[in-house]
This record gives sequence, structure tokens and C-alpha cells, in this order.
Amino acid sequence: MYYFSRISPGNYMIQVHGQNFPVTVRNVPFQDIPPVLVRRY
Repeated sequence: MYYFSRISPGNYMIQVHGQNFPVTVRNVPFQDIPPVLVRRY
């Protein structure tokens, strides 16, 4: 589990082990994003 603070609203890409996951940050005090499932192959 990760927590990011002071992120400006906008569109971002989270990259984990070469996989990209788009995220939209809204102008709200707290925001949960859907879980990101990372599998090893």
C-alpha cells in the first residue's frame, strides 16, 4: 500500500514492473484509486 501526498490534480501514469496504470487525480482532500494487480510471469 502506498500513500502519495500533495499531488496536483491531473492525469498521471503509475508504472510498476514495466506495466502502466493510468490515474486521474481530482481536486479533493483524499482519493482512493482502484487496486492495481501486479503479476509476475
